[in-house]
Amino acid sequence: KVLALTVAAVLAGASFTANAAVEDTWTIGGRLGWARGFIDNGNDYKADQKNALGWGLYGEYSIRSWVGVGIGVTGFNKFKLEEKDGSDNPSLSMYGPEFYARLAYPIDDLGTDVYLRGGFASFYSHNGHLGHDNTSFSPLLGVGFQYQFTKNFGLRLGYDYYWNAYDSDEDSPDFKNNDTDVGLLYLGAQFTFGGPSAAPVKEAKKVRVTESHSLEAGTLFPFDGSTLSAQGKQAISDVVA
Repeated sequence: KVLALTVAAVLAGASFTANAAVEDTWTIGGRLGWARGFIDNGNDYKADQKNALGWGLYGEYSIRSWVGVGIGVTGFNKFKLEEKDGSDNPSLSMYGPEFYARLAYPIDDLGTDVYLRGGFASFYSHNGHLGHDNTSFSPLLGVGFQYQFTKNFGLRLGYDYYWNAYDSDEDSPDFKNNDTDVGLLYLGAQFTFGGPSAAPVKEAKKVRVTESHSLEAGTLFPFDGSTLSAQGKQAISDVVA
């Protein structure tokens, strides 16, 4: 959280036009990473395995070099819970769509940047033991670094935090107060296309130039002489030039 807020402050005070990245582009990508569940202990359950697999797909549109919007789907499989009396070990999975805005500080003209993204997700959750499903509204905040190897292909390393990704208060009185925040550290790969059209190359305009030079004997040689005069040498040099 501290890291995300720090980057947000830097982005707020930076000049986004310092470097020109690629605007008016579309990006599609996927990501995979390590998810950590910050699970509150409930009345009858405790967290047994707070780590899970995190995955996601996303699509983005860059409105300007420093701002864009995105939509995606993110999931977590599977957190482990344990009844406090040790009688059962249910699993908890969740997945759903997300919508966000993306702010970036461009680093080069290909699209490499440091970014901050914020929005919300709607997670569908399934408790393997109770057999109950529910949907929760989850604000999200993320920070990351994007490196473009070419104008089309790039990699992304980032960290996202989802608040209240699982809201058990709507699930069952027996599973009450097991609300869950989730942090996701991920690596993604993406493909970017589009962008402003290149300006047409103007063909060089050809111009014909005509010059007149005089190489008369009176200009080249002194009277009754066969050696070039200084004036004659200059006349020949002008023709050569």
